Amino acid sequence: MQIRIRFGWRPRLRGRQSIASVGVLLVCGGFSGGTSSAAAERFVAVAWSDSEQARGVVQRFQSEPPWAFDGDAIVVGGKTTLRVAGNRLYAVSGADGTITAIDGGTWSVAQIYAIGAQSQPLDIAVVSPETAYVTTSTSTQLLRLNLDTGAVQHVLDIAGFVNPGGVLTAGMMEVDAGRLLIQVTRFESLAAGAAGAADPTGYLAVVDIASEQLVDVDPIQEGIQAIALQGTYPKYKMNLLRDTRRLYLSASGAFFDAGGLEEVDVGALASLRLVIAEADGNTAADLGSFVMVAPDRGFLVSSTDFAPSSHLARFSLAGGVQPEELFVTVPYRVPTMVHDPQTHTIFIPDGGRANGVWVFDADSGELLNLDPLPLGGPATDIELLCDPEQSCDCAVGFSCEAVPASSNRGLAVLCLSLLVAGVAFRSIRLASAPPGAG
Repeated sequence: MQIRIRFGWRPRLRGRQSIASVGVLLVCGGFSGGTSSAAAERFVAVAWSDSEQARGVVQRFQSEPPWAFDGDAIVVGGKTTLRVAGNRLYAVSGADGTITAIDGGTWSVAQIYAIGAQSQPLDIAVVSPETAYVTTSTSTQLLRLNLDTGAVQHVLDIAGFVNPGGVLTAGMMEVDAGRLLIQVTRFESLAAGAAGAADPTGYLAVVDIASEQLVDVDPIQEGIQAIALQGTYPKYKMNLLRDTRRLYLSASGAFFDAGGLEEVDVGALASLRLVIAEADGNTAADLGSFVMVAPDRGFLVSSTDFAPSSHLARFSLAGGVQPEELFVTVPYRVPTMVHDPQTHTIFIPDGGRANGVWVFDADSGELLNLDPLPLGGPATDIELLCDPEQSCDCAVGFSCEAVPASSNRGLAVLCLSLLVAGVAFRSIRLASAPPGAG
């Protein structure tokens, strides 16, 4: 993050007034956390699996041609999910139970959080510079992570809304308007996924962040209710469009079921419809991950049942899936895709056709790189990094400029203090100066 101070006058080196003014410019000018050249660029981060070394690796590359890699490869735990908050990238590693915080300015490890090897952390949602929440694959307990100290606490069992006899698993998260939206899958059998059990159902559990309590989305019904999904159980990351107050998720479950791409009204806390229904037959055997590139359209991948695969196509909310197949990779299911609105390109990781990243035009769907950006193994996730030069939402409900990174809070206060001091001193000088002095 970088704070820019623009004064209504041109500072001139005359006595203490100029020293105070220039002091603000120098201190705040270095607040980006990295070099000025790095701050002017936008990057995409990608995680891939090094199976030989049983570890994960995170790299970043420029979001504009020639999409060159930048900085060192950072080793993390395996089964890595990426999340961005402020000027930090969080690598959630389910294999070794750690979360690695990477400074986006210096591209170096800032801190490693030990969640526990047995917990298998799945996702992280950063809600302030000090606090994040973590879901795991082994429990329905929501964890609170102190980003300063690394302390981990169990704060809530999201299974609080389920009727007796069901078994829940937690999934990916989004943050909106002081609430956590958490994917939940409910298995009717006590043995999750047991033969003969009823098809699992999907929900979005809603948690009020201030009270750390479940929100009852339907007070008329008995007990605490979550948002019931119209599709099957949810998978993959969700896309939250804050301008339209719509959340989209792949509630696609297993092969050949009644799932699809679901639209949720986050203001009303209610599912609206299946935008894309698998039953229509336009998503092969199973809908996979997707990315919205505009409020009314996006890209998705689907898989056949005879081999794990990813068939890329465009879709719109009004017209459904377009018949043209833009790309296919086998045997690999794309875990996520990311859209850069500045370059209007989408980045798609691969681990089947090639270990690398493909770049597509977000309008036409044209493949822009004939050879993928090479990776050392199959990609597990990809994320667009925040631009330190601009205010960005970071998809976690607070602005990069409004909420600086935890490590930079003292510097932010110093910047503001110097600014106030400089303005006050300037006012005193003007009030005491003879007429015509500037």
